[in-house]
Amino acid sequence: VITGVCGSLGTLGTRKHNVNIPKWWYKIIFRPDGKIISFLVSNSNSVGRDRAKKYLNSVEEIERVCGIKLKENN
Repeated sequence: VITGVCGSLGTLGTRKHNVNIPKWWYKIIFRPDGKIISFLVSNSNSVGRDRAKKYLNSVEEIERVCGIKLKENN
């Protein structure tokens, strides 16, 4: 399982100790049968009651949105 955050909604805190507020969070689950289940979720208060299916995304979409490389394409 890989879990992470990306993007920024700004910072919160004091001048001395600012913390980034992520725009997105993701979770990628590598199943023993080789299948991958991945979610990309916006960091908002309205997410709590939504069904997980709504946030299913490909690893490639997570890479695109977050500007990162998580796996090699074969």
